[in-house]
Amino acid sequence: MGLRAMTVTATHCGTGTFRLYGYPDLKALDDDREPLDVRTLRGTRQITTGVPDPGPHAVTLRHGESATVSVVWRNTYTDTTHPAVDAPHLRVVAAPGAPARTVTPHGGVDVGSTGRIATTAWKKLTRDR
Repeated sequence: MGLRAMTVTATHCGTGTFRLYGYPDLKALDDDREPLDVRTLRGTRQITTGVPDPGPHAVTLRHGESATVSVVWRNTYTDTTHPAVDAPHLRVVAAPGAPARTVTPHGGVDVGSTGRIATTAWKKLTRDR
């Protein structure tokens, strides 16, 4: 079935509070860190029902607190007229106006010919004490 998933964590390292709402802006990048033709879906239902999306809601982080999103995709290759897409990097913008950060997941983001990835909304990370 080719289902892939990863977690992206944002930790507030600054002062004051940092507010997130909804979904991050994601871009699949090639080896030169240029954008690839991959569409980002808000919500995971079109890819899988196995990764629940909390939906857009406000998340406020104080210094040292974190929030996570799940990113899902399928490595499905059904169109032999186009080469499979494999993105070694993913650019993440946590919120409008926030700086972009690039992550390099082990194995990359191998979307095959599907041309899409999906993300959940931000969810505050709670640590068991």
